[in-house]
Amino acid sequence: MTKLPRLLLLILGLNAIAAAKGLCGVLAIPTTLTKAGSPHLIKGDLYVPGSSRLTIEAGAELIIAPTDSCKDLQQLDWADSQFVSIKIHGAFYVKGTSSEPVIIRPQNPKNGEVSWDGIRLFKQGSDYADVKFLHINGAHKAIYATNSSLGIKNSIFTKNNVGIWAKEQSKLQVHNNTFVQNLNSGIYTQNSTHSIVANIFAENISYGIWADSRKGVNINHNLFWKNGETDCFKCPANVLRMVQISAQGDSLDKHNNLRANPVFIGSSAELKLRRTDPTVATPKNQVKDQKVQAMHRRSDSLGLTGLDTKYEYKPWGKGSWLLSKYSPARHAAPDKATFYNPDSSRGDIGAWGALGQYKY
Repeated sequence: MTKLPRLLLLILGLNAIAAAKGLCGVLAIPTTLTKAGSPHLIKGDLYVPGSSRLTIEAGAELIIAPTDSCKDLQQLDWADSQFVSIKIHGAFYVKGTSSEPVIIRPQNPKNGEVSWDGIRLFKQGSDYADVKFLHINGAHKAIYATNSSLGIKNSIFTKNNVGIWAKEQSKLQVHNNTFVQNLNSGIYTQNSTHSIVANIFAENISYGIWADSRKGVNINHNLFWKNGETDCFKCPANVLRMVQISAQGDSLDKHNNLRANPVFIGSSAELKLRRTDPTVATPKNQVKDQKVQAMHRRSDSLGLTGLDTKYEYKPWGKGSWLLSKYSPARHAAPDKATFYNPDSSRGDIGAWGALGQYKY
C-alpha cells in the first residue's frame, strides 16, 4: 500500500474517530473500541498504519455496515475491492473475555455468502498483535495473516469463507478455538508454521484444515467432525491416522487428535444421549408407569419438586457452541496448566477450554 504523509494520516485519522456513529478511513492515532460505545458501525475500510494501534476491548461489538459515504482506500485484490476490510499494519489487540467476548459481524448477513472481507494483518510481531475471545462471522477471510506472528485463542469462527488464512512465513498460536460451519475451511495455511492445539473443526463445508504438507505445522489435541471434503487436507504425516484409544473410548492419532461428534449443548446428538442417560429423569409427560405418574401428581399438588430431577451440569463458558456433558472434547486438551479448566481439571477442547488461565 502507498504510504501517506504523516499530516494527512493524522487528519484522516481524526476524521475517522470523529464519526461517532460510524468508522472508516485511516486510524492514524491509537484507537480503542469499547463496550460502552457499542455497537461500532464499520461503514468502510479501516486502515491502521504502522505507527498506530487498534484495541478492541471486552464486550465491544463491531457491525460491518458499508455505505457509499466512505472514500475507498487503496485496494489490494478482488475481495478487498468488493467488501469492507480492516487492514492492520500497526498494533492490534482483541481483549475479549469468556463472559464478554468481542463480536464482529455483518449488519445484513447473507445465508451461504460472505458479507465483508475480514481482518488483514501485515508483518505483525507477537508483541504487537494478540486475539482473545473473538466471535467473528460472515467474512471472506476472517483473519488473514501475512508474514505475521500472533496468538489466536478462545475464539469462534462461524459462517466465514475461511476462518484463518495464513501465508508467507506466518507463525500462529491457534489454541482453544471453535471453527464451525465455515463455507470453505476453518484454517488455510501456506508456507507457514503454526501451533494448532485444542481446537474444534466441525461441519465446515470443505475442510477443517487445508495445509501444504509442511512439517512445521504442529497439529495436536484437536477434534474433527464432518468437514465436507476432508478433515485435514495435506496435513503432516500421521495426523488423523488413528492408533490409540482415549480414556473415554474415542479413537486418537499419535498426536491425540480425535474424530468425533463434539456434542454441543442443544444439538440433536445431545438430545439423543440424554434420552438414554439413566442419571437424567424422564420428563413427567413421558412417564408411562401409572404409579410413578400418580407420585408426580401428588408431588405437584404439594408444591414439591423432588421427583423432577434437574439437569445440573453447568458448562464452562457463556454463549454459543458450549460443550454438553457428553462431549468427547471435555478434558481432552493437553494435560498442562495453561489448558486447565477453572477448577484445575484437565482442560476442554474448543473455544471454552483453558478458562483456568483467565478471570472467569
